[in-house]
Amino acid sequence: MKSYLISALVMIFSFLVTEEISAQFTAPELLGKPTDNSITVNVAPSQNMQIYYEYGTASGSYTGQTSTTSATSGQPHEAVITGLSANTRYYYRMQYSTNGGGTWTARAEHSFHTQRAPGSTFVFTVISDNHNALNATYTTALTNVRNDQPDFHLDLGDTFMPDNAASQSTVNTTYLNHRGTSYLGLMSHSVPIFLTAGNHENEEGWNLDDTPNSIGVFNIQARKAYFPTPANDGFYSGNTDPLARIDEATYGDEFREDYYAWEWGDALFIVIDEFQYTMNLPYAPGTAGEGSDDSQTGDQWTWTLGRTQYDWLKATLEGSSAKYKFVFSHNMLGGITRPISGVGAGYVRGGAEAAKYFEWGGYNADGTTWGFDTYRPGWGGKPIHQLFVENGVSAYFHGHDHQYVYERRDGVVYQEVPMPTTLMSGFTGIYTEGTYAEYETIEMLVNSGHLRVTVAPGQATVDYVRSNTTGVAYSYTILPDEPGTTYNLTIGVSPSGSGITTPSAGVHNYNENTVVNITANPGPGYTFSSWTGDVAAPGSASTTVTMNSDKTVTANFVPVSTGSAQGDFSGDGAVNSTDALIVLLCDAGFSSAAQYCPCNCGDVNGDGVVNSTDALIILLYDAGISVPYQVGTGNCPVNVTPCQGCTGGK
Repeated sequence: MKSYLISALVMIFSFLVTEEISAQFTAPELLGKPTDNSITVNVAPSQNMQIYYEYGTASGSYTGQTSTTSATSGQPHEAVITGLSANTRYYYRMQYSTNGGGTWTARAEHSFHTQRAPGSTFVFTVISDNHNALNATYTTALTNVRNDQPDFHLDLGDTFMPDNAASQSTVNTTYLNHRGTSYLGLMSHSVPIFLTAGNHENEEGWNLDDTPNSIGVFNIQARKAYFPTPANDGFYSGNTDPLARIDEATYGDEFREDYYAWEWGDALFIVIDEFQYTMNLPYAPGTAGEGSDDSQTGDQWTWTLGRTQYDWLKATLEGSSAKYKFVFSHNMLGGITRPISGVGAGYVRGGAEAAKYFEWGGYNADGTTWGFDTYRPGWGGKPIHQLFVENGVSAYFHGHDHQYVYERRDGVVYQEVPMPTTLMSGFTGIYTEGTYAEYETIEMLVNSGHLRVTVAPGQATVDYVRSNTTGVAYSYTILPDEPGTTYNLTIGVSPSGSGITTPSAGVHNYNENTVVNITANPGPGYTFSSWTGDVAAPGSASTTVTMNSDKTVTANFVPVSTGSAQGDFSGDGAVNSTDALIVLLCDAGFSSAAQYCPCNCGDVNGDGVVNSTDALIILLYDAGISVPYQVGTGNCPVNVTPCQGCTGGK
């Protein structure tokens, strides 16, 4: 009986001590910005205190110590543990004093790992779309993350949800709630956390200029305060563009900390920001939870990384020889071209299918018109997906659609990350399992859980770990992009200026046996004729090239011509009043003229357009009146702007 009483007293005492220690901190230890020789620890004490950290490479044996610094009650406090060795596990604990150093209290020991060496095996985890749900399922998900013992954890946004926040303190409180010991505090002491914003963090460029307050700026400042996030510091590369609205006096600098990259073991990690440089609202506000006072453009080309971030992404991919390359963001740019659940297409849904369009894939919404060079002039003709393919990107992880979806396009994995906190099955109408001409949707599953990625030299394994039940729901592997034989694909266009190709005309380098999708798009006045070179289907505008040697292919185009002579719009071999009538109908926008398009032979005066002036000339010619044009000859103009009846009409 005595032994039971002693045990009970010990348990009660331990609980009281734990509660006493926990009560000293609004937010416990959270790690961020791990490098090859340092790590940052962020806490928020609930009273004034002094803090230092002890650390070493063996549990319970501390050979290093940071300097002692003062921490202010209610304010975030950061310390950087430096002078560490790469590829090493460290153990650390905090010592704090609330009486000026008279007595010191040691907090629990935790651990972390510095940058892994190439050839190492390690784990990272990914989560998305918590939607500010602080519930038991979220606790289970984060407990599972902790048990995976990852080197770090990525959160892809729509986590803090400050949609209607009226003040900085409101957003700060939400961040602190997530830092609690039932949620991120379960694992943040030993698992460095990387954040990227979601749409519900309101960091879209069109929100950052809101007055008198911007929710997006509130969110950026809360992230800077409570989550150590990389900037461009040598180990990490990232955004150096300051945002003047950030309160530098409070938050230390004006860096946005929105996009960044680093290498770890055999892998390159890139977090991109689709929001802060998208300056105009592409969809109707309010329907999806975010308010806005901006007008709607309805144009999915509005979504952009911005030229500076695009150039940085391109240089980062091209400058890395990592075997694995992983890219992360909340959602894509542009998205699929159909509305989902009553919200316009500009709200950006989808993965592998959406990778064809807009800044991500280069095509307009019709799926056949190449728009990248028109909407992104001077960007080199390579949309984001093409950068992925040419530079061996292993996988792109994204959230936003609230379900688990595993897809592939051109060898790149497109992975929709599930929610950790709900059993909802996600928005319908976005994905359908199946193999399609340009991509495959391999597996779709309902929520909830997180992704565990184990990176090894021979393969990376992606596991869907459930939080509403136990176990792994689905797994697949990704092979490394090993250095090996590569070949050049040289693409040309004939005649020059008659069309464009995807990939763009020029020289492109691919790994041996890569199957490259190529597409020819005619320019005005031309139509596709054939491919010259070793292509799978020479007569098809969209075909493939297998890179088993250096290849040279040419897209051939020929001038379009309706009729055999200038003025013979109808193609019946004569130039008369019938042709004049068709020109007038086409100029007026009547679609009945469309059967005679393209309309090159209707441009009898050679001014590049077909209109009523041409009709008058044809009537004069038909009446036997001499006209100063080559009406009736066989040399129709090549480049002509179509009349209205050829482009839709009435």
